[in-house]
Amino acid sequence: MKIIHGHFNDDELLEAIRSGGRSLEKAVAFMYVKSGWKESIEKYIRNMNGSLEDVEDIFQEGVRNFVMNIRSGRYVQQSSLRTYMTAICKNLWYSKLSRQVKLEEIKKEIHTEQSEPSIENELFLQERTKILKEVLSHAGEPCKKLLGLWSLGFSFKEIAVKTGSTEGAMRKQKHDCLKKLTAWLSERPELVKELTGN
Repeated sequence: MKIIHGHFNDDELLEAIRSGGRSLEKAVAFMYVKSGWKESIEKYIRNMNGSLEDVEDIFQEGVRNFVMNIRSGRYVQQSSLRTYMTAICKNLWYSKLSRQVKLEEIKKEIHTEQSEPSIENELFLQERTKILKEVLSHAGEPCKKLLGLWSLGFSFKEIAVKTGSTEGAMRKQKHDCLKKLTAWLSERPELVKELTGN
């Protein structure tokens, strides 16, 4: 079979995927670069407030499922391959959204449970906060700021913007800060005991 300029029609794409080897590699490259499928999926996910990272993850997983279904014989040709690929990616996206919704519900429940602490818990939290402040003061101001933002759920990208640094530098600094604190705490087992309650 002669493929013109790396383009495939549906029958050629199916045959290339089923053949494996170099033909499969060319078929996958076509799906990523020349098919226009990724752009279509990107538009859909971005319209649903997804990120570019979401697009990459969903499309990559979609290609994997697409190829596996065809090679295993699970694919039944009822529509165009583009429509089939779109359906796979939409299902993956819905699954991801469902997991995120469930996670948010869990976080909400935890927050609700913690929003009405007993007097004992309040005093315990105040004492622990005091100890944590003491521990962080020994890490230095940059570490204190970084770990504070990180513990509040800020991403490294967001922290980098706030501190005027880079995402990679923030990841490395967090690692160094935690290493420094771990070494300091290892010499103070009584503080570790108070923090963990053990």
